[in-house]
Amino acid sequence: MVKLLCWNVNGWSATREKIDLKYGSIECFFQSVPGDPRSALDIVCLQEVKVAEEKLSKEACVVPGYESFWSCSVKRKGYSGFGTFSKSKMALSGEQDCLEGADTDK
Repeated sequence: MVKLLCWNVNGWSATREKIDLKYGSIECFFQSVPGDPRSALDIVCLQEVKVAEEKLSKEACVVPGYESFWSCSVKRKGYSGFGTFSKSKMALSGEQDCLEGADTDK
């Protein structure tokens, strides 16, 4: 069974700080599935990360044992965006600009 978490974080920086305070690290958070503490999350989807690409840091985006994919608004810095983490053993791929040509920043 795949364990999937989808979360509208309304700002990744503040959410990441709160996760670190409550769980000690993002890695510990990913390892603690509510209701099943012996299992780890397989995929984590974050919406509304609100981070400009140049502000993405290794500390904010890298979780040992997981691949991460990020999409940030190009026209409006710090607006919208999403991030996805998946266990490294899972076969996923990311497309940089899947909505190429679409005016999604209005």
